[in-house]
Amino acid sequence: MCNGEPAFLFLLLIILPLAACADPATNEEALNKADHSIQTPPSNSATSPPAAIVRPLQAVLQASFEINGAGGNVDSIAFWEATDPADSLLFVTAKENSLVEVWQFPFVSNEKPPLKHDTFGDSQVNGVAVDQDADLLFVSVSKPANTVAVFSLPTLEFQRSFVNNQISLGKEPGIGLYHQAGGDTLVYVTTDADQSVHVYKTESGEQTNATKLDHELEMVLADEYHDIIYIPDETGSRGILAYDPNLASLERNGQRSFGAGLFEKDAEGIILYTCQNDGVDNGQGFIVVADQRKPETDFEFFDRETWQHLGTFRLSGVGNTDGLGSTQIALPGYPLGLFTAVNDDSAVAGIGWDQVLDMMDLICP
Repeated sequence: MCNGEPAFLFLLLIILPLAACADPATNEEALNKADHSIQTPPSNSATSPPAAIVRPLQAVLQASFEINGAGGNVDSIAFWEATDPADSLLFVTAKENSLVEVWQFPFVSNEKPPLKHDTFGDSQVNGVAVDQDADLLFVSVSKPANTVAVFSLPTLEFQRSFVNNQISLGKEPGIGLYHQAGGDTLVYVTTDADQSVHVYKTESGEQTNATKLDHELEMVLADEYHDIIYIPDETGSRGILAYDPNLASLERNGQRSFGAGLFEKDAEGIILYTCQNDGVDNGQGFIVVADQRKPETDFEFFDRETWQHLGTFRLSGVGNTDGLGSTQIALPGYPLGLFTAVNDDSAVAGIGWDQVLDMMDLICP
């Protein structure tokens, strides 16, 4: 035995117990102050899912408000942005009693009469999307109605419907809009009856595409700047899959999806936060997807251009989230707009984007 070894062993016996007794609260504080730099997820091919992504929880925030309206078993959210912010509307679909909740800013204690229509019947009203350019509201309704109903904004007068029971839209049809550059506006309608997506022209209702996918689905998001259609694998196992507007698989850096292994529960609501130059989308920003955990949902952030995972936050007491909603117009008290999330099928919680991005340490370049 060397002469220095007894002293070394003596010091080691002192240091190890001290380390084991470190204050857990101190460790948690250090975790919350962890580096918020971009974390690169493992390779995610369609044939070999990666190992789970290990990531620290970056933020737990308190919602600024919560609204609970006329609907039962609420699911999806959409905003209509008025010229006067005080006239802006928030829509929430309700599956249990076949209606759409209507809220006017500031939303709290300002619920308007719900939207009901004969085309809904007694079917589940599930998906909702707003065409801001055309001032139209699109509502997807499950079987047996199997329809998409269109209403003018802000009057909510019925305009037309399509699908009209030509196919089964299953139990929870999702809906998303895509404006073709210099062309038609298309509506993408998902159906869990056979895991397919059906595409229609919004003006005529003409169907242009019907594609069966190889994963569970509900929510759909169009990134018009990059011409990408995002559809989460609702089981969460494969993350978020990317398609071109014709619903052909789209690859970026050899990957056709991102976030595989990250979601503990269903990958549900998906929204886009766009970075802008003088009010014009510059192609950068963040994709946010809800991991439908209980008692609190994880809201996963991804870089819009690279698909890299940027971090996670929660809203205290908000869980089992289906739909997400976003508006980036400046509202009184919310200079960067609002992030909203369904809370356990019963309510909608909201918080300013300024608070979320500040706590996540994310900025637009």
